Order: sequence, then structure tokens, then C-alpha cells
Amino acid sequence: MNAIPTRYNGVQFRSRLEARWSAMFDLLEWQWEYEPIDLAGYIPDFILQFDSPMLVEIKPLLGRPYDWLRDGAALPALKKIDESGWTSHGLLLGASIHTAADADGYVETRTPLHAGILFDVWDGGLYSSSFGITACCSGPVDVIGDFTCRRCGGHDKGPTLRSTSELVALWREAGNRVQWRAPS
Repeated sequence: MNAIPTRYNGVQFRSRLEARWSAMFDLLEWQWEYEPIDLAGYIPDFILQFDSPMLVEIKPLLGRPYDWLRDGAALPALKKIDESGWTSHGLLLGASIHTAADADGYVETRTPLHAGILFDVWDGGLYSSSFGITACCSGPVDVIGDFTCRRCGGHDKGPTLRSTSELVALWREAGNRVQWRAPS
């Protein structure tokens, strides 16, 4: 796929997909920086300013995030991140959002947003999981493992998540904010 450079909120993005995600971050009230740092052989698309900074990589991946891992589509991006020297949390986000039933290859009792893969880098390894968006602070939370909110650090055994319908509406609004317009 060819990227379409897109300007949003005063920032020139390399792709419309990156611009759409930045609009989604704004709607979720996540503070972000675009291409803010150089790591070893890698410039992450975003750093989210949470209690612990979170790296975000955007790729035009289609289908279910579960399948990105199974068929290897996510592996080049995850390998580059793993080799970059980043040692904290991150998100690998794709071209759409999903609910638990279609995102992970199994059915969860909750209905979180799944836009990609939440990962943590530690002890020389990269660990990935599904994620949802919390109702309290709209932070990403691991819905399979430790339930720690990556935005505020809050923790409970089964976070209250924002509704799928609300998150789908925000994703559509993010798309509206960056849609193509003829030059005036």
C-alpha cells in the first residue's frame, strides 16, 4: 500500500493512517509526540506520554491482530522494536479496530477495543497481548494478563472497559477528522 501524506492538527504525517491514529489519540485524550526520538536503527511513530512513556508503531496491517502474530505479519515491526533498545511498553496498531470476538481468535467475556497488539519488553524478550481501553482514564490495559492500565498504572482484576460502540464511534470520528479534502 502506498502511504498518503496527511496534515492533521498542524503536523505533517507520513501516512493518513498515522494521522487517523493521532486523531484517535486526541479523542481518547492521550498526549502524544510524533517521531520524537531516534532509537538504534529505528524511529518510533509515536511516544504516548503516560506515567511510563509508551512507544507506538503504526502499520497498515489488515485483519485480526491475532492473525498478525500467527502468520508473521507483525514480526518485522516487533523485531525492529525489540532490537532498538526500547525497554518498556508499546502498541503495534493496524488499519482498523476489532472487538474481542474477532480480534484474538477466541471469545472474551468483555468487549474491548482491539486495534493491535500491546507489548512489553523486558528481560531480553518481547511479550505481547490483547488490549482494551479502560473506562476510568481511557488507558490501554492488558485484558489477558495483569490488567494494569498502561496510562495511569491503575490495577484491578478485571478493569471496566469503554464500550465497543463508543470506541467504534470515536474511530469513525478520527477518520472524519483526517479525510481527504481538496485544497482551497
